[in-house]
Amino acid sequence: MADVKLTVELHKSGLKGQSGKYTGIVSHGGTFDNDDIAAEIAAERSDLRLETIKMVLTAADAMKRKLLRKGFVVTDGLGMFKTTVNGVFNGEKADYDSAVHSIGVAFTPGADLRDDLSDISVDTRPATNGTTINSVYDVISQTKNTTITPGGPLYIYGTQLRLVGNNETNGVYFVSSDGTEYKVSDIGNGTLVELMVVVPQLPEGEYTLKIVTQCGVQGRVKKSVNTCEFDTALTVL
Repeated sequence: MADVKLTVELHKSGLKGQSGKYTGIVSHGGTFDNDDIAAEIAAERSDLRLETIKMVLTAADAMKRKLLRKGFVVTDGLGMFKTTVNGVFNGEKADYDSAVHSIGVAFTPGADLRDDLSDISVDTRPATNGTTINSVYDVISQTKNTTITPGGPLYIYGTQLRLVGNNETNGVYFVSSDGTEYKVSDIGNGTLVELMVVVPQLPEGEYTLKIVTQCGVQGRVKKSVNTCEFDTALTVL
C-alpha cells in the first residue's frame, strides 16, 4: 500500500480567527460505479465472468438496502452501516413527523479500511480553485452533510462562496446521479463563507452539490469561473 498517493489541495480558511489556516480537500480522480468496479474485478480475475460480477454486486446492494430499511445493522468488507433518525422530537412520546424528521444511514469504516487509509502517501499543493464547500446544514431535517429537504433552506459553509460575476453559468446546482442538473432559483444573501439556498423540488435520490462563481480573493470578481463540487453525496428521501 505504500505506493498509494493522494493529492490534497489546500484552501485558505475564511473563518474568523483562522488567519493563516488552510483546509485540505482531496483531489478526486473520478467516480466508480458498480459497472466500473465489476470491470476492474474481471480484469484481475479471469475465472469470473463480468456479467456474474455485476449481478452479484447489484444483488448485494439490493439486499443491504432491504436490511437497512428493516433496521438491521449491516457489516461488509468496508465497514458498518446502520439506520439513523434525524431531527429533534418534542417530548418522550412525540410521534415521528416526516416534515421535520428523516431516516438516514451512518457509516463507520471497518478495521481493514482504516488500516488501508492509514498507509497512504499525501502530496499537498496550493488550491487551483479558491471556492470550497466544507459542509452543509439542512434546516428541516437538522442534519449535516447527509439529507436535504426539497423546499427547505440549506446552509452552505466554505470559502469564496459569494455568487458574483455575470457569467451565465454562475449559480448553485444539485446534480443527480444520472447527470441531470437542477439549478437553484431561490438564494439568500451570502457571504464569503456562508450561503443560504432553498432546495429545489428534487425527486428522491442522491445529488452532488455544485457551485459556479467568479468569486476571488476578498470577494473580488474574477474573469474566470470557479467550479466547486461538494465531495459528499446528499440524499433526498
